[in-house]
Amino acid sequence: MMASRPRIGRLSGASALAVGFAAAAFLWQAPAVPPSNSYTPADDAELGRQAAAVIRQQLPLLRDGHVDVYLASMAGRLAQEIPTFLRREALTYGAEVLDLDELASFAVPGGPVFLSRGMIRLAGTESQLAGLIAHELAHVIMRHATAQAASGDQFQIGATSGRAIGAMLSGSTGGIIERAAQFSARSYFVAYDSAYERQADRLAVEIMAGAGYDPHELAVMIEAIGAAERTQPAGLRWTRNHPAPQYPKAGITRSGAIDRDAVQFDMEDAPAIVEGLDLIQMLLEEMPPAAGRGPVRSAAPPAGTVGYHVPVPSGESRSATAGDRLLLAVPMNWERLPAGNTVVFAPEGAFLRAADGPVAVTHGIQLGIARSLTGEFERDLEQLLTSFGRDNPYLTWTPAFQTVTLAGRRGLTTTLSNASRATGAFEYVSVAAAHLPDGSFFYVIGVAPQEDAGMYRSAFNRVLDSIRILD
Repeated sequence: MMASRPRIGRLSGASALAVGFAAAAFLWQAPAVPPSNSYTPADDAELGRQAAAVIRQQLPLLRDGHVDVYLASMAGRLAQEIPTFLRREALTYGAEVLDLDELASFAVPGGPVFLSRGMIRLAGTESQLAGLIAHELAHVIMRHATAQAASGDQFQIGATSGRAIGAMLSGSTGGIIERAAQFSARSYFVAYDSAYERQADRLAVEIMAGAGYDPHELAVMIEAIGAAERTQPAGLRWTRNHPAPQYPKAGITRSGAIDRDAVQFDMEDAPAIVEGLDLIQMLLEEMPPAAGRGPVRSAAPPAGTVGYHVPVPSGESRSATAGDRLLLAVPMNWERLPAGNTVVFAPEGAFLRAADGPVAVTHGIQLGIARSLTGEFERDLEQLLTSFGRDNPYLTWTPAFQTVTLAGRRGLTTTLSNASRATGAFEYVSVAAAHLPDGSFFYVIGVAPQEDAGMYRSAFNRVLDSIRILD
């Protein structure tokens, strides 16, 4: 299906001189070395294994021999061009297709890459699809997800689980506590920093050129994704999770920067790629309609008496920490529980345990820290609240915030109502948040049944008043 790998060279002589002045600010440089990272490649692989397992369980996969062979060939061709010094045996460079019409592609830490049926349909050429896969592979190769999390290690609160990453990407339904943990995982592991996007674009161009694909087509594919998303309802958008890099020169667009990188490679003598995309797109059109995301329901929590014999909050408090940046005081009879990369404090009888933390919490608080996804504090908080309501028909919220002071900083607070996954009864949910000095933000969620809201509201307020940011 594919032609043999062509020989690619840099521009030289008069050709190089002709483009030299036009591209002076963007002359090709070898991709920067991977950013510093306290995670190991084996850590990436384990996080990715867990996340991929949840995605495969929760989202419909397209299983077709022709499509699988086609993508395996393309991914393998691209992987052959990974610079030697960036190769890591623990990482996976394959690609799998989600049976979804929406536009989606993402790489879990350590690989693999997942892309939707809709993305394959959108691609206009083989090189455009290869460019999208090369870009996602570049995030795996450079280990951007864990590097980004490592850069915020001082703010991380608990052990981040690959299952939390997978649950977020698959949209699996959970209670407020689970949703908040998924939101934090998303902000550190999925929504890439714009500087990492630039690095991924550059590495993708080099890999594409080496594999014989026209690297200019990556710019065309990214433009096509942006144009298509402007006509679709808001959701987990590619352009939101792969933000456009910022360039020092006014008027330089992302696609323009990619084109200036791509022009450094001489593709004139490269033999044509044997196009197989048309056949694959034809096969997809003949298949039944995509299954669609739909509401994905989590398994019901285990049977038990959780929430029915819960002691009232103690009037005495004890000091506790959340990560190495937050100090607070919680009621003496509340237990500390890990929950993804957040922390929960709850009394005995108010939670059900699971391998990754509590399955459900009926009374207590959760603290988490997230990177800014929008650059604006109020919009970040709205994104957090929106994530709570995903596939949850019982959650209600009046879009309004009150200004408060948290840890000496300006904060916002609001309340919601929701049906507990553990008891089915309605619960009171209090949310407060404030920005940290680095632009990330911390949030505190209080949960209690409606009938206990009075006494727990007082306990929540005492906790909020006690929070201090550690230097």
